[in-house]
Amino acid sequence: MSSISTAMMRTRLGNNPFQPAGRRSAKRAHTLCLDCEATGCVTATYFTNHVEPHKVDMMLFWNSEQWQPACTRHHGLVKQLLEAMFA
Repeated sequence: MSSISTAMMRTRLGNNPFQPAGRRSAKRAHTLCLDCEATGCVTATYFTNHVEPHKVDMMLFWNSEQWQPACTRHHGLVKQLLEAMFA
């Protein structure tokens, strides 16, 4: 997998016909952002986040135990800051 670029792999992940179904299923099961709930806020889930960054590892990507409901703010800002700090 190292010969495939990350951008190419992400394109493949995005075009996977099973991904939308998995994402919908996860969002139905967890309708509120887990991080917002922990702080007492109520925010709808918009993303299915990977607890551990999958870095295009397909086994980790499809491991639903690693999925976490996230709002736009937590997925797009907080998670990236935490990953940068602890990477």
